Amino acid sequence: MNPQATGEPQPRDLHGSAASVATSAPRLIFPDGQEWPLTSESVAIGRRVGNHILVKNPLVSAEHAKIIQVDKDFLLLDLRSSNGTFVNGQRVIDLHLLCDGDQIEVGDQQFQFRGAPVPSRHAQSPPSTAAGSNQDNEVDLGVLLFKELLLNNQELTIGRSTDNDLVLDDPRVSSDHAKIIRVGTDYWLLDLRSSNGTFVNEQRVRDVYRLRDGDTIAIAATMLTFVRRKFGLDTEREPLHETPPSFVFADVSGRRWKHVRIVAAVLILIAIAFTAMFVRFVFR
Repeated sequence: MNPQATGEPQPRDLHGSAASVATSAPRLIFPDGQEWPLTSESVAIGRRVGNHILVKNPLVSAEHAKIIQVDKDFLLLDLRSSNGTFVNGQRVIDLHLLCDGDQIEVGDQQFQFRGAPVPSRHAQSPPSTAAGSNQDNEVDLGVLLFKELLLNNQELTIGRSTDNDLVLDDPRVSSDHAKIIRVGTDYWLLDLRSSNGTFVNEQRVRDVYRLRDGDTIAIAATMLTFVRRKFGLDTEREPLHETPPSFVFADVSGRRWKHVRIVAAVLILIAIAFTAMFVRFVFR
């Protein structure tokens, strides 16, 4: 059962006249030798009509996966498919940074990703902890402010459900809202198809976003700033804490927003009581 390609551009046959088209350009190679040049920002793969690449197989979800170009990198996103997306035999957990020659499996279909340059520093492994120069003894990590949260693990989950790493107690936040994934030296913010969206610098995140130093992340009433910091690998010193803003609507658990509402309600009751006393005094 061969996948059907829909929309533009059409798959091309490497052995025909189309093979003269810049074969070094990033593209997908189909099992029958045809190719799909990755010239658009994203390519959707799934069983439902409307995907760029239509795979008619009951093992494939309606909206199964997506390939997205970010700068010079190409990311394969698994759209929480039922049976998974695989690269070189390994199941993709959320996203995979594609490299030249990667073999992608969707259901019983295979596609080869070709033409990408050698992975840049973004895809390299984090610095080694071996002794060396001062630079070798430092690691560049991301930190979420206003409450300093060191992003030294492979991923950080964000949502309303209590099993998330960062719990936001706000009805506008989805149970599993977003995720920050560390790939090499890069941090990727992935929106998990949340109901009300994830925003960076006031722009809604469509699928995935590569975080940059100073980016402001907004999830409902919670504002988080992403910064990069260098930490020494040979010291026991605690990382320096940034000065938090003087007022925020919610901390990472959402409790501060509740406290603000309680204080506001008390102040309103006090104001009503004083107003009633003043009126009674005036009309005596």
